[in-house]
Amino acid sequence: MQSSDKTTIWLDCDPGLDDTFAIIYAGHAKELHLLGVSTSPGNTCLANTTQNALDVLYNIGRKDVPVFAGSNSLIKG
Repeated sequence: MQSSDKTTIWLDCDPGLDDTFAIIYAGHAKELHLLGVSTSPGNTCLANTTQNALDVLYNIGRKDVPVFAGSNSLIKG
């Protein structure tokens, strides 16, 4: 599959169990180009979700995917 045939995506998530599977899928799917991952607090604090994303990508051999920590505040409404 050529890179022009791939769908480019960016994942914004709070990696707990469900988002971990999303990162694994996106990191291995031949039809996707995972541009990057940004994290937010949710299942746990921002430092933990960011480290979770980094750990998942490292463990699936995708250290090439950048991870950015998002805002540390939760919007309440």
